[in-house]
Amino acid sequence: MARTIPIVGAGELSRTQTGENRPRAWRLVTRFGVLFLAAGLIDIGFALVPLNFSNAALRFTTAASLLGGWPILAVGLVAMLVGGLFEGRPIVVRLAVLLHGVFLALLVIAVVILMVDRGAALAAAQQAARAVNVGFLRALATALCFAM
Repeated sequence: MARTIPIVGAGELSRTQTGENRPRAWRLVTRFGVLFLAAGLIDIGFALVPLNFSNAALRFTTAASLLGGWPILAVGLVAMLVGGLFEGRPIVVRLAVLLHGVFLALLVIAVVILMVDRGAALAAAQQAARAVNVGFLRALATALCFAM
């Protein structure tokens, strides 16, 4: 004898619900996403404060710092996307997808800067060569994780 188990909460995901019947939690998820996005942008802004792109070693450390601030930004964008999807707000979804694309392009640029300036950073800091290699691999792993 086959047993059927009802899917609990399936009615909450129905696309026919009006905005008033949707759970308010999704609005809260979207707002937290915006807060995390702002925190990530502030973190990236602080990484860019000593803006000196003429020195290859400083370019390398700036790119590594940018990649270190990416997780907070990514969490905010994903929360905005999910909240916008379940709340039924196409403008929020489009904005989150557009920002994902922009930050993915910036992520690729940061990885290229890391690869180009790795040798100069190693030459500038012979004693800290191991730390530069570990920082490079860590930043590259972060970039690959958040690019997918």
